[in-house]
Amino acid sequence: MAASLKAKGNSAYQQRKFTEAAELYTQAINVSPKADPVFYSNRAACTDPLCFHSRKIYIHHQVMSTCHHQGMSSSLRTVMPL
Repeated sequence: MAASLKAKGNSAYQQRKFTEAAELYTQAINVSPKADPVFYSNRAACTDPLCFHSRKIYIHHQVMSTCHHQGMSSSLRTVMPL
């Protein structure tokens, strides 16, 4: 059962459905009679892409705000695309 959930999680991850994959790995953890470190590392890998994208958006907005407040040229916007 846990191996099946892990396989479904792997499939979801490959399709970039990170939230779904994390849920499937959590289910695999819950039904597994013995804690498998792979389930935990796979689940952690699901959160990294989500966090990375959020950080990228946050940094992008910080840079744009700084450029605006310092009167920098709008040409800097082409240097840091979202």
